[in-house]
Amino acid sequence: MLRWRDFFCPDDAGAAELVRSLGARLLGSDGQPPASTGEVVEIAAPRDPDRPGHISSPEPLVHPRLRPRVAAALGLTPAQVAAVARFDTCILDGEFVGPDRLPTVDYDVIADNGGGAALRRLLIDRTGSDDLLLDHVPVLPTRERPPALSDAGEPVPGAVDRAYERFIAALAVHRRYLELRVPCMMRMAQWERAQDAFDALCAAIAGEPDPRARPFAIDDDWLERRAAGLARSRGDGPDSVAAYSSHLHAALRPAPPSPPLPRHGYHVDPLTPLVCRFVGDDGLLLVLPHAVVLLDATTGDLRFAVPAVTSDVLAVTGDHAVFVARGDVLAQVHVLDLRRGVYRSDWDGLAPPVFPMAPYKSDEWCVYDYGRRLARPLPDPGNYKGGAVLGPCLRHAWIEGTARIFHLTDFLPQFDLDDLPRPGPPPPLALWRRGEQPPDIDPHDPTVFPFAAEAAPPGEPNDAEEEAYESDDEEDDDPRVAFALAHDGFRVFWRGALHVRRVPVLRLEHPFASVALDRAGERLLVAYPGELALHPLGPGGAPGPARRLSFTRHADAVTLTVLRGRVPGLDRAVEMQLLSLFGTVDALRRATVEQLSRVAGFPPMLEDEYRPLPAELAQAIQDALRGLPRE
Repeated sequence: MLRWRDFFCPDDAGAAELVRSLGARLLGSDGQPPASTGEVVEIAAPRDPDRPGHISSPEPLVHPRLRPRVAAALGLTPAQVAAVARFDTCILDGEFVGPDRLPTVDYDVIADNGGGAALRRLLIDRTGSDDLLLDHVPVLPTRERPPALSDAGEPVPGAVDRAYERFIAALAVHRRYLELRVPCMMRMAQWERAQDAFDALCAAIAGEPDPRARPFAIDDDWLERRAAGLARSRGDGPDSVAAYSSHLHAALRPAPPSPPLPRHGYHVDPLTPLVCRFVGDDGLLLVLPHAVVLLDATTGDLRFAVPAVTSDVLAVTGDHAVFVARGDVLAQVHVLDLRRGVYRSDWDGLAPPVFPMAPYKSDEWCVYDYGRRLARPLPDPGNYKGGAVLGPCLRHAWIEGTARIFHLTDFLPQFDLDDLPRPGPPPPLALWRRGEQPPDIDPHDPTVFPFAAEAAPPGEPNDAEEEAYESDDEEDDDPRVAFALAHDGFRVFWRGALHVRRVPVLRLEHPFASVALDRAGERLLVAYPGELALHPLGPGGAPGPARRLSFTRHADAVTLTVLRGRVPGLDRAVEMQLLSLFGTVDALRRATVEQLSRVAGFPPMLEDEYRPLPAELAQAIQDALRGLPRE
């Protein structure tokens, strides 16, 4: 008895006949498929189990189990069939275009002579039939797409449903590209994703791993190949490969901070916590534009301040903070010892945390394990220019541009942010303290803090708020996300509100900078420029009165505010330049006049913003710094 799941994973011997037979049953006696829909949920329970719902493909698909038959019919190899189907190459004058000839072929020619359409033309020409290619893909009934269980014990989409979702999404983007008539390179790249998603769907239904998401070793051979690729992409000769290889090997080890930090230096208040985290029961870690500080959670006392490092992912593991910065091929990691306030230069017994990252030279996110020197591609792409948030338990992650929190080991979705209510756009990002914003910013601008009002319990959204939100799609990418697995499931802060059991229990009404939950989901930390608010959460998740901590009293450790007006020529621009180079006042105090004067190391795009300081000004700043009391 034939089953619809056999369409996706037939035995190799009878694969062609089985797919043909089920495909004919899908079309029915009238030769037409049933009404098509693009949503898995709407075709989960078809009325006629003999003719399930289906997905129509805008281009012919190649079934991974039929590649050998297609190859035999065309005189090609299965690998060549796969390459043509994914637009990696094409067929010209009935001949496969190999790697030697491919660089001479224009992209427009590949687009016109590659993909399933090219294979269809050649099959009809040589065999008179194209029934080895697919235009319609059946959707399995619900009973054959079992859900999985999240770490919170909730049903979540299983492997088959997730594969269907990715396949449908890839086809939808491709259709949109066809409507917009985007350049052929974009269309070909998107169809490659669609064909890969279909291959992954077949693998998921067969209970096999995604063929393009298998772990790979970051071994010496892999590093050498990537080093050679970097050298070629930058126009360097073979002699430079060794230097690139050494750089990639070094990326697997912790590195000391390497100023300058111009990304935030000129545009954000130095006391704005860009990232905040709980450290155990009594510590609060703040990543400021130029410095990293550790505060006592009870008294607000400063434990240490060290120069900041550029990072896109932050993991707090025991007594260490691991900062992950995107690189061309591999991410660079910085490890801060939270007991001593110093950066480490080796792992030395510390197990590197697993983290997600997308290199600049790829739009593919992977989960990296530097300890085992392994990486595994993620099936969902995410925003490769954005960052990611790790949960405090370091088992779960969220990638900017996606809607799901997932498990870092098996990628199983844990929580869907789209299930949460959306009463309106989140509060803006707070960047400045009042009185510290640049002169061209209105003091009533929403990015200026403080505001007098406290966070309020959530109320019912009005129609105007919902309409305002629905008309603004750009607010979906708010990266200020925090989540923790508590005893009653995931507690999630998203779009300015804390949700417990998917119900908003606290909504922030005014701009804030960053947010964090502790490991148990029992404390919420909201960071503003110069101030923190700690909200205790009761057993049922209800927030208690906020306790506020001001850290403006530590401004002398990370800003030069106290010297303004005392040193002629020391304005905000000079202060930001010095902080971008040195990070903390202690580091500035230890610098020589020559070091204070220099601007070497800033990217060329910022050369106009940063100028060498006159020796007299540098000397005056050094004298004033050495006369300041130490924090």
